[in-house]
Formats: sequence, C-alpha cells, structure tokens
Amino acid sequence: MENSTPLKDSNFNIEEALKYFNHYVTTYENQYHWQRYQIETWLDDIIYGLGVSIDPSKFKYNDGFCKFKKLLVNYLKEAEK
Repeated sequence: MENSTPLKDSNFNIEEALKYFNHYVTTYENQYHWQRYQIETWLDDIIYGLGVSIDPSKFKYNDGFCKFKKLLVNYLKEAEK
C-alpha cells in the first residue's frame, strides 16, 4: 500500500466527495438495463463511485478502479487487525 492514502490526504474534501457520490448513486437508474445487473456488477459500480468520489484523478477509469480496489482491500485487511 502507498505511504499516502486518500484517507490521509490533506486535499480530501468530504463535501465534494459526498456531492459526487450522491449524484453517482442517484443517477444510477439512468444506466441502460441496470435492473439486470448481478450483485458483482452492483458492488463494482458502487466501489468505483466511491473511489472516484475520493480522488477522481487517481481512481477514475479501469486503471484507477483497479488501484482503488487494491487500496480498499488492503485497508480492510488492516482494519481487521
């Protein structure tokens, strides 16, 4: 895991993060055939939205999603200790 995580980033703005995430979730129904999504798609989409809300420059698109998912897994592993 990186030394500087978004959880410790001094540039993190919770108001902006919440604004983005709320918009992301409330517009989810605009996606084509969202009713047919499986739980894995739903979870991946929510994780993606959470990552982008934290830092769009680091966690947007597929590469950013993979990076955020690894960071989140590491964070959860550490939280279990």
